[in-house]
Amino acid sequence: MIIGVEDGWGADVAALTRWLENSAGTAPAERTRVCVAVAAGLFAAGLTRPPFPVDAGEPWLSCARAFWALRIQAEPGVATAVACARWLRDDSGLPAERRSVIAWEWSFGFGVEARASVESDHDLTAAAGALTGRDTSEVYAFAAVFHAAKLYGNLRFDELGCFLEGSALVLGAGEGFQGGALVTALRGFAARGDRRHTTVYADGLLDRAWAADPGSRLVVEVCLHALALAAPGHGVGERLCARAWEAVTTWPDDHVLWGRLAAGQRLCGRAAEARVSIDTALRYLLDAGEWDSPARTVYLRERDLIGSMPHPDAGDVDVPEPRPVHTDLPGVAVPRLAFLAMFLVGGLVVLVAAGTTAADASWRTRLGQEALLGVSLLALAAGVCAALRLLLRRWERTG
Repeated sequence: MIIGVEDGWGADVAALTRWLENSAGTAPAERTRVCVAVAAGLFAAGLTRPPFPVDAGEPWLSCARAFWALRIQAEPGVATAVACARWLRDDSGLPAERRSVIAWEWSFGFGVEARASVESDHDLTAAAGALTGRDTSEVYAFAAVFHAAKLYGNLRFDELGCFLEGSALVLGAGEGFQGGALVTALRGFAARGDRRHTTVYADGLLDRAWAADPGSRLVVEVCLHALALAAPGHGVGERLCARAWEAVTTWPDDHVLWGRLAAGQRLCGRAAEARVSIDTALRYLLDAGEWDSPARTVYLRERDLIGSMPHPDAGDVDVPEPRPVHTDLPGVAVPRLAFLAMFLVGGLVVLVAAGTTAADASWRTRLGQEALLGVSLLALAAGVCAALRLLLRRWERTG
């Protein structure tokens, strides 16, 4: 089924559609390449909307997403977002519940991708005024999320908060949208960076959004991003770790969530776990065919930060105990010095006696002279040792 094909392009569009249909059984990387190429061909053919419904799933859905991404890139205004929302509602063939999930993912993703072009309040008012009575809250909500995602992507916290509080697009989306989990999460994100609001207020909004729709991948990402941007301390790292771990258990192949987990583990000082998580994020980024996306630069920077942390096993290295130092100098050194002094005195007695005693003196005379000399030298040695012991004790008391 080919919808809205202009005259002269029917054959080309039919060929592109067959090419897309034949890619259904190919590998994911090849199917993605075909979807992008077919979308580019349809856009070049001058079509303003995908010429097929997407209720059959892949590869039709991915091709339609790539087509609208090209249109948003060429015309990044709210008017293009409105056209996409109308196509989803009228021609996608998706049931309402499935369409709602796709609408949030597309509008938010398109807005982040088009964040370089932020419309003024005047342009937004004009775009809202151009909506007709047949544009339901579904269309208003798509346009509102699209513009909010631009502000989110640019970290324009104050403007995001004001837009969510009183924009005509937000009001037109209805109370259910305004109090929904996604808008609550975005309000919490905005409050995190707005100095007019406290951290407690921002965290309250984020907690409410997380509890309201924990199964929403988009809500989870906004909440984790808000925590990742928070200043370190006050349990931010632990909270980010806990939330990110809960997220990766639900979406184990999502590289964005693994990147958030790595950041939280780094803030907690868990370098080894953070390295595993960031490497996992890089692996899933490659598997998703998004290696050339800006996310790779973010993950590599995070990996460098983790690598600059202290070695995870540094605290387990055995540090040898210092060798004991004997400080009992009076009790150990002085006896040794006394023994040395007695040995020297004995030697001096023999040498002096040999040089001062006459050769013809009797042995009793020699023995008496040597005894007198020995006693005098021993007395001198004892005096020196006593003085040394006294000085060492005084030194020990004064430190």
